[in-house]
Amino acid sequence: MVPPHPRVISFPQCKTLLPLNKLPRRGLYLGLAVTVLAVLAYAAYITFQFAGLRKFQSELVDRNRRDSLQLLRIQNDLNSLGLAMRDMQDPTEPYPIIAWVPQFERIRTDLVDALEQESALSVAAPTSDQRGYLNQSPRAILGLP
Repeated sequence: MVPPHPRVISFPQCKTLLPLNKLPRRGLYLGLAVTVLAVLAYAAYITFQFAGLRKFQSELVDRNRRDSLQLLRIQNDLNSLGLAMRDMQDPTEPYPIIAWVPQFERIRTDLVDALEQESALSVAAPTSDQRGYLNQSPRAILGLP
């Protein structure tokens, strides 16, 4: 058996001898380069998408937090209104009804401001009936036009 020429590689599956300059190196290197570029492009795309998703999530959490604080503010104003009305009707209170006007004005101003800010922050858009009910309830209680 004659050993193969040093510049020739044998492929046992093919039973043929190819010279080194005829090997499919260029095609393999090109395929490797294309694959690496595709993986890098996909990694960059995924990284960009995750950054956008992280930003969206933090903005949504912050907006929900501010909306929740506005809802708590509205609830606090309505609770203060109820307590003031209860105290106003208490027969042991020494103040006349006219003395309660500044407190009701303060509550009304704060409540109207809280409702406006909450409608701007609300993530879920309420229906027109829900928005009308929310706007009419305090107006009817406070005697607003």
